[in-house]
Amino acid sequence: MQTITLFSISPTSGEPVYRQFLAQVQRFVSSGRLQAGDSLPSIREVAKALTVNPMTVSKAYSLLEASGYVERCKGVGMKVLEVADSSPEEHLRTSLRELADKAKQLGLSMRDTRLLLKQNWELNWEHNWEHNWEHNWEQQDD
Repeated sequence: MQTITLFSISPTSGEPVYRQFLAQVQRFVSSGRLQAGDSLPSIREVAKALTVNPMTVSKAYSLLEASGYVERCKGVGMKVLEVADSSPEEHLRTSLRELADKAKQLGLSMRDTRLLLKQNWELNWEHNWEHNWEHNWEQQDD
């Protein structure tokens, strides 16, 4: 599996792109999808694949390095480090608390919130599958 296909950015999410990318790397490390010693794609590769400014990716990589998730290896690029981090469930629990707070503030019921979560889960899975399929297909043409 090519690492770059793991990442997806939502330009309309309201969250800065560098934070989306940063959070995805952190989650993939915590879940074991990215493991110590794995190489991350170059700044240029990520920027091209996600159609973002290379400085955006560079900022995320610098923050990941500062927080101990990756290290810069001369001539090799970024390598994932062994991270004594919280579990994937803890990462999700934090996000779910934030989601629950926002839903309550907006006056949404638990039922409506669950329905929105389910719809977005399915849309996200479908989008990632289609994106990965198209990306892998393009790679075969090279």
